[in-house]
Amino acid sequence: MAVMKLREHEKAAVFSILVRQIEAQELKAAADRDIAAANERVLAAQAVMANVRPALAVFGFDTRAPKLWDIVKEAIGADRYVAAFVVAKGGEKQSQTGSSDADKQGGTTEHIGHVDDSLESRNVDESHTPKIKDIVLERLRQAGDVGARASEIKEFVSAQGIEMHEKTVGMTLYRLSNDGLVRREGRTWFFIPELERDDRGLVAEGTSKPSSSATSLFE
Repeated sequence: MAVMKLREHEKAAVFSILVRQIEAQELKAAADRDIAAANERVLAAQAVMANVRPALAVFGFDTRAPKLWDIVKEAIGADRYVAAFVVAKGGEKQSQTGSSDADKQGGTTEHIGHVDDSLESRNVDESHTPKIKDIVLERLRQAGDVGARASEIKEFVSAQGIEMHEKTVGMTLYRLSNDGLVRREGRTWFFIPELERDDRGLVAEGTSKPSSSATSLFE
């Protein structure tokens, strides 16, 4: 390899370019770490939201109701509903004991402290409700090595109060398999952990991957 012969002022210029390259590499590495951490937080949040409605169903709530959170607000009381926003945003770290004491005093939010008037009109943002794709992935994550059939996943999605076409789950699984996120063995579907994924399942946008048994996707 030939050695470049640079004059001193050229060396200074190339040195500056080298510094810029290294700075850019460090910036990208830091950004990649931030993105990975943010993706982990997103997955964690989606996992919680995917299980919220089934949890409410245990207490007898109709999770298909169009204004579910208004029903929740009425059931637990407006004060406690508003207090949930305060606690969730870190406004007060109350223990269960503290809440119980407040219950005995009449079920108010005085133990929470001052509640901002702007919270009075707050409501749960339904736009953050997980998409069917996210719910399907979460169900398969929960299933682990056991996996789940499409019919089981349909029941899980329906428990979120989501109305859908009977083939929606099957088509969602099909797309996720094309993206390399899930796999199928017979009629059982499995989640593919990120470290085990490759690009073998990916297909170009606007194309489809043939299946030897497309109808079984919906069974």
